[in-house]
Amino acid sequence: SSPSAGGRVGTEGVCALVYEYCRLGSLEDALLCRGAWLRKPMSGTQRFEMLYQACIGLLELHSQDILHLDFKPANVLLDGPLGADRDASAVSARIGDFGMAKRMHQLTAAPDETANSTLPTRTNRTQLWVTEGYACPEYVQTKRGSDRTDVYAMGITIFRTVTGKHPSGSGVETLKTSIERALRHGSAEEIEKRVAGLRDPVAQWCARASLRLLKLGLRCVANVPDERPRIEEVRMRTSVCARVVC
Repeated sequence: SSPSAGGRVGTEGVCALVYEYCRLGSLEDALLCRGAWLRKPMSGTQRFEMLYQACIGLLELHSQDILHLDFKPANVLLDGPLGADRDASAVSARIGDFGMAKRMHQLTAAPDETANSTLPTRTNRTQLWVTEGYACPEYVQTKRGSDRTDVYAMGITIFRTVTGKHPSGSGVETLKTSIERALRHGSAEEIEKRVAGLRDPVAQWCARASLRLLKLGLRCVANVPDERPRIEEVRMRTSVCARVVC
C-alpha cells in the first residue's frame, strides 16, 4: 500500500473505508489557514511538497487500475507535528475519500444509453457525484474517463495551491480561464507581472518556480485528454519545479 493513499477496504461482509487520523486536516484547510494552520500559513515550499506527495499517491492508485475521480485539496489529508515551526519535511500527505473511486475499465468501456446526460455536481443537493471545477469536461459530459481524469483534477489543484483561489473564480471567469489568459499571451515580463498578481502572497512563492508550476498545471487541464501528461510526468516535473532557484 502507498503511504500517500490512506484508504483501506474492510472484509467479513462489511465494506468500509478506514483512514489514518491526520491531525493537520486537509490541504484545503491549510490553504484557508484553518485549524492547525490558523497561526502560520502554508509556505510555497510546503505546498510543493504536498503536491509532490499527492502525485505519488495518485501514481500508486493508477498503478492498481484505480481512478480517484474526486481529487481536490479537501481530499488531500495532512499529518505531522502540531507546532508552528514544522517544515515541509515534517508534513506528510494522504489521499482520502475514495467514495467515488472506480476501476479504470469501468470508465473506458462503451458508454451506456445514459452516457449523454450530464453528471450532477456538488452543488446539486440530491446527487453528489463530482466536484464543480475539478471534474474534467469528458467525464462530466459522457461519464467516461481515464487516468487523465485525475490528472485534470491535479491541474486544478495546482492552480488552487499556487493562487489560493477557488476554481470557480469570480463572476464569469473561472480560475482556469484566468490562468490561461495570464500565460498564453505577451512577453515574458508581461506574463510574470500577470502571474505575480495571481500568486497567493502569504506563501512567499519563488516567482520562477511558481510560473513553471502553473504552466505544468495548464498542461494538465488540456481539453483533449491525450494532451495531458500522465501523473508520473506531473510528479517528476513538480519535483523539478521545486528545485528551481530564484
